[in-house]
Amino acid sequence: MEHKAFVKLMVFMVAITTIAVCLFGTPSFAGTATLTWTPPTENVCVAPCVPPSPYTNPGGFKVYYGLQGGTSLTVVDLPDTTNKLNTYVVNNLGAGTWNFYVTAYNSSKIESEKAGPASKTIQDNSTPLPPGMTFSSTSTAVYNLVKKTNGFVLVYVGTIPLNTPCDITQSVNGYYAVPFSAVTSWAGTVKPIVVVTQCSAH
Repeated sequence: MEHKAFVKLMVFMVAITTIAVCLFGTPSFAGTATLTWTPPTENVCVAPCVPPSPYTNPGGFKVYYGLQGGTSLTVVDLPDTTNKLNTYVVNNLGAGTWNFYVTAYNSSKIESEKAGPASKTIQDNSTPLPPGMTFSSTSTAVYNLVKKTNGFVLVYVGTIPLNTPCDITQSVNGYYAVPFSAVTSWAGTVKPIVVVTQCSAH
């Protein structure tokens, strides 16, 4: 009789501190959380399957997230047969404390236990625009925000059209997020999911 194999997340991954929610920007950069994890390398089997067998049939990962104290979780399926995926950015998070979990599943859709939670609190620092006003880009240059020990550095990554709509709820040091899809020309191979530029109200 074949024993059911369950994907085992490595011990150091199971620890909630290792599914790291990177605080991308200051608290005013609301609505974004970056999850990272260590892909599994072995299965855990029903006894007497000892020692665990190597994990050779990856199917992908699932990210679960929801507001702390809530009754439901949003699920994002991330198919990956290479077992190399190790990060995912969750966008459009509202104000509150969010919990995040990650699981792995194999090619037979057998899923591991949830690793986590990791938590992030999103503050409501949004400022409503006056009626009839829009908030759009005043520069064609867009940047990636790179975290350093003493703050953030803007790294030029491409261009967008002038007057591209900006997201006033996501800002860092006077720069505002613009849609990834608005980038018309990339300056290199790095294509960050969140890009920022200078914007103003019109």
